[in-house]
Amino acid sequence: MRDSPRIHQAIRASAVTALIALLAAALAACGPQPKRALQMRMTPELSFVLTMQFDKALAVSDAYGRTRSFKGTDDLRFRFLTEEVDAHGRATLRVRVEKARYEGLNAPVGAVLSGKEFGIVLSPSGEIVSFAGTDDLRAAARRELEIPHHLKLSSVGRKAMRRDYLRSFSDDELRALIEPVFHVWPRVPVAVGNRWSRDAIYWPGFDVNVHADFQLESWDQGEAEIAFDTVYEPAGRRSSMQITGSGSGTIAISAVRGLLRRYQEVRKLYGTQIPADSGGRGLQVKVTHDVYVELFEE
Repeated sequence: MRDSPRIHQAIRASAVTALIALLAAALAACGPQPKRALQMRMTPELSFVLTMQFDKALAVSDAYGRTRSFKGTDDLRFRFLTEEVDAHGRATLRVRVEKARYEGLNAPVGAVLSGKEFGIVLSPSGEIVSFAGTDDLRAAARRELEIPHHLKLSSVGRKAMRRDYLRSFSDDELRALIEPVFHVWPRVPVAVGNRWSRDAIYWPGFDVNVHADFQLESWDQGEAEIAFDTVYEPAGRRSSMQITGSGSGTIAISAVRGLLRRYQEVRKLYGTQIPADSGGRGLQVKVTHDVYVELFEE
């Protein structure tokens, strides 16, 4: 028994309809992606914990080819409490340093920093607008800071080291510690595939300019995934250490509240330092940082 021509026409029509639907879906997928605002949406009394881990490898070579190597891990834990949010979305937060364990020469800095509190104002795009209470932090550092006894330094050397340690508690140094993991949000709405960049001068003792390029990789399951590359170079100011290098990593952000969830970066930095008493002979420094950051909302 032969099929009716009407049946064949119906089959062909269904096939054509299905093909059109597939083409429409493909075109929609390839078409412009929706742009969305990716910013922090803070609310009063919001509390969260930020943990940072820096796995570092340091190699220092002198003019005679002698090299000293060091490996260690720095662990930090901050608790943030949102006290108020203004009409522009800027949040005033109380920051408590619950843990600051530094390995190596910076151990005295961590000992002072642990348990201290200060305040910051954070913009929706992650910039630290201002600090509060850091004068008290610096006063505590002047009282509590101790130079390790095992370091055999002259009185002049101990004073210079103490001065360098105290510089770690400046607003600029605190900004360099905290802001890089927040200052990643774009200032305008973005779609998947869009790129944006940031420039900032960090590590004021070394005057390092950090240029970062970000790209929104995906936005699904309530999470935005961002890939980024960083370039580190001297900021053009006078410094005893000239640092260059690069890094790359990924960032995961809550698409609902806009809070950071995870941040990971691998940095490779190179520097040349000319000590004042070296007669012009420089130290070559190579540093690798594996940076892991997580945020836990409470």
